[in-house]
Amino acid sequence: MRMVAGLLSGSHLISFAEIPDEVQRQAAGAGLQEVLIYLADLQQYVLRLVTGWGLDAREGAPAGLGELNIEGTVAGRAFQQTQTLAHHPTGDGGMWWVRCWTAPSAWVCCG
Repeated sequence: MRMVAGLLSGSHLISFAEIPDEVQRQAAGAGLQEVLIYLADLQQYVLRLVTGWGLDAREGAPAGLGELNIEGTVAGRAFQQTQTLAHHPTGDGGMWWVRCWTAPSAWVCCG
């Protein structure tokens, strides 16, 4: 809850491109290692990682993480079913796909 409160208190002072860094700062304070923000494209075919860099704020995405198909992926299933899902691809702590509280097309991956 502290992470959400921190984001809400300062979010009106930052640009869209600054959101990923601010979310990461707040997440670290909540004990999360990494938080990634994805937005669905208008046609809802793919989820695109918001990096905060470049003209479209999505340049520099790590290989394999920049764009995720909605059809046939855990992230896509969470998006389509509007629910939080866990995914453990390597057997370690894994990740959680969580619906963003403010925008129906925004999804957050917490790992």
